[in-house]
Amino acid sequence: LRAVVTLHALTLQTIPRDITHTRPAPAIPLEVVPRAARDAHGRHAMSNAFGFGGQNVALVRGGAPG
Repeated sequence: LRAVVTLHALTLQTIPRDITHTRPAPAIPLEVVPRAARDAHGRHAMSNAFGFGGQNVALVRGGAPG
């Protein structure tokens, strides 16, 4: 499912909102999208999945130029 959402966001050129992010930590300078999706102009997207027992996957997808 995460891979599908990542590819869909890349196709629509948007960054989906983070539904789990409620309160930013001032000491951690992360750029998050807490309330609503926002427009983006990128050619690459990455999706991470972390599982028990060290089963970790990172999917990086690049789109067509232009």
